[in-house]
Amino acid sequence: MEEVYLPLQGSTKSLRVYKKRIHNTMAIIVKAGSATPVMRVAWRWPQVDWKTGWENLRDTPVLETTRVAWYRVVHDIIPTKERLHRINKSPAEACRHCGKTDTIGHRLTDCGDGSRIWNWTKRRIATML
Repeated sequence: MEEVYLPLQGSTKSLRVYKKRIHNTMAIIVKAGSATPVMRVAWRWPQVDWKTGWENLRDTPVLETTRVAWYRVVHDIIPTKERLHRINKSPAEACRHCGKTDTIGHRLTDCGDGSRIWNWTKRRIATML
């Protein structure tokens, strides 16, 4: 059989090698798809009872927009300056309000409306306890 050469990553590889690479990649995808997916928050904080946490979030009588915001916080998908800087989408990781590193924790507890909301939340929790 005649070898056909295809350029891959700056070099020439045979069709056989190319097909083997495709086969291996597909095997990895199939294997990954067959496993039960684990959310990033679950492997970052395995000690947390996430099932109960999600049930509490689902059953809490709050506006849907609030529930969506907390979902984004828990999944760490809020585009903070620190996160955007890490993936080269922002030139700096400083908060635009105070200049400190803009993380989710910073936004939720230290800066802007976050500190006011956090203090209100702490008072509500203290009242319940």
